[in-house]
Amino acid sequence: MAPLSVIEKPKSHKGRKVLLSREPKLIENQRRTVFLKGSHTSQMTLQVLTDWHHLKKPEAIFHSRNRHEVFPFEDPTPIEKICRRNDASLFTLARHSKKKPNSLVCGRLYDGNVLDIFEFLIQDVKPLSNFLSTLPEGRGNKPLLTFLGDEFEKNKTTSRIKNFLIDYFRGNVIDKLSLQGVKYVISFFLCGVVITMRPYSIQLMKSGVSTPRVELTESGPQVVMKLTRSQLATDDLYQAALRKPKELMAKKQKNISRDDFNSKLGRVHMEKQDFTKLQLRKVKVYKHLDEPNAGLPEEAQEKLKWKSDGYESADVILDSDDERK
Repeated sequence: MAPLSVIEKPKSHKGRKVLLSREPKLIENQRRTVFLKGSHTSQMTLQVLTDWHHLKKPEAIFHSRNRHEVFPFEDPTPIEKICRRNDASLFTLARHSKKKPNSLVCGRLYDGNVLDIFEFLIQDVKPLSNFLSTLPEGRGNKPLLTFLGDEFEKNKTTSRIKNFLIDYFRGNVIDKLSLQGVKYVISFFLCGVVITMRPYSIQLMKSGVSTPRVELTESGPQVVMKLTRSQLATDDLYQAALRKPKELMAKKQKNISRDDFNSKLGRVHMEKQDFTKLQLRKVKVYKHLDEPNAGLPEEAQEKLKWKSDGYESADVILDSDDERK
């Protein structure tokens, strides 16, 4: 019988602090990506590896000096150990061979085990160095992601690729986002098994109104890659990865629901009303009057009375004969 593995306790305060930060939490840390070089690489794959590492800073680790003889499709144990050591849940491995030139292996982990793995063959690259004037300023910018075409919803593999790309490029998870913080947008096109990545820099121009005018400028890196292999997680494991803790789920409120745009909708229950007993507002002009001019002012009533007696409204009635003279 093989001996049980002994769990070594940390000997320093820093070691205890690192292990404490890696324990399961209700709100997990930001997802980190580790970039690796295989035993053989090409200039094209290294260029993509460097540019993607630049996009994902500071939540990215690039092992630029070491080369790793790992094969995630055949044996995922070494890549799981590397990700566990670096506290990373996403990985990208650059490889190059005669049968599969310029290959890029990307994947993600759940609970320390490999969840999904995808292998792409890089066909064309326009590096970041060609778009230095349009690169977004700062680090850790959160991009907008757009997926054009219905091909991403064609089958299970393409829909899982879309979910993986969102998980890979979405950046930090935040509650609010300022308009000034949106620096660039990444568009993905899928045609058959070929995926085209096109980043665009966002510029806010003056428009004369409160809402600025948005202009898009081509940026980098622009990558054209072809899907060659994929290893997807089972439906049960995938649903387990999507499950949220009960403490984070919103409590159900009676007669309150939310639509697709997260707008709150309420339902009000009322008893059946009898409109025959409904008290209406009494308005004075609708009252029944016995006399025809009873609702008019006194001056108007006198003038109308004079007209009915044969006098005009302009006539003057005098009391004495002397005043007539």
